[in-house]
Formats: sequence, C-alpha cells, structure tokens
Amino acid sequence: MSDFYHDDPVEELSFARKKPKALFGSVLLLFAGGLFLNTTLAANINLNSGGRVEFGQGASITTACSQGSSLTITPQSEFRNVAGAGAYYVKSIKVSGIPSSCNGKDFNISLYDNVADSGPLPIFETSTAVATVWNNSGTFVEGYKGTGTTITSGSGTFTVTFNSPVALSSDAQKITVESTEHKSWTCQDGKRPCAVGETGPGGGIVFYAKASGFNCGPTWTATCTNLEVAPSGWNGQTDPTARWITSNYYYDQVNGTNGMISDDQNLNYSSLGRGYINSLAIRAKENSTLIAAGLAREYRGGGLSDWYLPNFSEMNTLCHWNVGTTPASGIRCENVSSGLNKARFGAELTGMQSALYWTSSEKAYYAGGSYNFQEPENYGNNKNEQLRVRPVRAFS
Repeated sequence: MSDFYHDDPVEELSFARKKPKALFGSVLLLFAGGLFLNTTLAANINLNSGGRVEFGQGASITTACSQGSSLTITPQSEFRNVAGAGAYYVKSIKVSGIPSSCNGKDFNISLYDNVADSGPLPIFETSTAVATVWNNSGTFVEGYKGTGTTITSGSGTFTVTFNSPVALSSDAQKITVESTEHKSWTCQDGKRPCAVGETGPGGGIVFYAKASGFNCGPTWTATCTNLEVAPSGWNGQTDPTARWITSNYYYDQVNGTNGMISDDQNLNYSSLGRGYINSLAIRAKENSTLIAAGLAREYRGGGLSDWYLPNFSEMNTLCHWNVGTTPASGIRCENVSSGLNKARFGAELTGMQSALYWTSSEKAYYAGGSYNFQEPENYGNNKNEQLRVRPVRAFS
C-alpha cells in the first residue's frame, strides 16, 4: 500500500443469578464438585437439567443465537507442576454445534466461583476475566481485546485455549457463555490498522499511515506504521511555548552527539521517525522539562511514554495533513496561508496555531530547527527563543 493520509473436570450450569437480555443468549454451567482431583476426571459438571457429565465430556445446551439448536460446551483442565506441588487450571473451553444463525456474533466466556456477587474470575494473563471469540461468518477468531488466547476454528466449532491460564479448576464453579452483537477493535485499541483522522492509542489524531512501515523508536530500529499528534489542549492549554534549549547550552551543538541526526530541512519520508532519537539527544544534553523536547517527552497521552518532539520531516507531514493537502515525500507544505485545521483528513480538532513551532532537528550550534505555521518559509531560530510545542508519537 502506498503512503496515504488519513487494535481435569469442571462443572457447568445455566447462569441463574443474572438474567440474560432478550436478544442475547447466556449459558451457565454450574460445577457440582468442590475439589478437582489429580486425575483426568477431576470432577463432574452439573447441568440445569440435572444431568451429569465428566470433565472433558460435552454438555448440550441452547442459546438465543442458536435458535433452538443444541450447542455443546466442553471445558478442559491442565495440571501444572510446580516444584513439589501443582494444581489443575482451566486450560480451554470448546463450543461446538454452532449454527450459521450465530454468524457475526461474539461469544463471551467467563468463570465464576460459588461466592455470591463476587464477579468473574481472572481466566488468563493474570487478570483478564472475559475471553471473547468472534464468529466471523463461520470462522472463529479472537474477539475484542482477546489477546492472550489461541482460537482453534472448525466448522461450527471453536476451542479457546488460554495461553497463560490462571483460574484454578477448584475455584471455578460456573461457566457462562454469552452471545452478543460483535464489538470491533478500534485504532485506539491498537488491534487493527489505523486510518488517518482516527483517534490513536495515545488519544491523539493519526496524521500519517503507511502499511509497509518506517523506522521508529528510541534507536530508530523498530518499525512503525503510523504517526499521531497530541490533541488540542494536550497540555491543558493552547500549545505552550518553550526554548529549544536554555542559554546554559546555547552554544553547545547537539548534532553528532548522543545520537542526534542532522535532518533539518529534510522533507523526505526517509527521515520519518527520527524525532524520537533527536528528542532523546536534546534531553541528554539538558535534562529539563522546561525545554521543548522535555515538554514533549513528559507528555503521557493514553498513559504512554513514547511521545517526542517531531523532527522537520514529521512536522512537514503534519502540516500537509493539517491544511488538507495530500503529502508526498520531499514536497514542502506551502498551503499554510489557506487556513489551518482543515476537515479533509480529520484535522479539524487539532487546534494547531498560526505560529512558529519547534522541531527536534538542529540547524546550527546556536539555532534549532523551527517550522512556520504562518507562511511557507521555514528558518532556524535562536535556541533561546520561545516557540510553540506539539508532541507526536510513532506506533504500529
């Protein structure tokens, strides 16, 4: 894609404490036994019909989306040995006999103990309490925020295996399987490709997307596919001003030390992602939150710590997006005078100011690279001047 603009036994029984909604099917399986023995038959499963099956055998039930057809729920446990001890954990749950009427639905699976109103048990990855499987037109895959499970898909059947199971079989007394309308991952979830104009994982707005990727990260060796810019009011106000570096280091050139890359006035996309290295180099020279790179690096949008001051190329790309022009590598953004924060690519909520902004590129020992959002010309400015600051981050 070209550059473009723009996330062994167990027991079961119908969940009686919580009434399922009319449109959704909810299946509860109560565990009859209190202890899980160190055998493959550890316990039996009680169905609300009164029937009993051994762990590892199937229990027939019906759900709303199955429209009267019987589904079969088969839980499995796994013994995990730990230096002189060990225990059974709920390892996987198989659901079979799923008709095409359930196509497009999510199956949400949870485990409960026998303590009233205690909430679902963590099932995998330490604290995740719901395993979601999406029936994507008959193919079963991980659903919304389903990272941490392995889905084996078959015709009308799936098995969800917990990669790092944490629910003890002896604690699990009920299993619920609820069918709901499908919930899609979003760009902000970080589980699907992002389009320009969407909200990114850091709560900013995606202003560049390239499926084939570009170099990024603190050493410029990782691969990213997107750039997002901090939203309007990111610092609790209009873009703050700061010095590129203070007078203490006014005549100290950062270029060539601490990883700084000389890329001022570089408009090529080959320079994208380098702003992170430059920001780290500036902070290594002066570790202050009062300078431009310091302000950008301290931003924690989305709870993330990889925000940085964009370099010249990244700021030029941001400018193209902001004024509504289609970017191209090596082309200077020259439509600033036509107005900022255009809606064409989703920049209307960015709130960029008609002002000079610092970049993390260095022009000379006494000048930092600036970007002019007032007119096409861009010059370097005295490092001790107060210019606007707007952080960006690269991600995949």
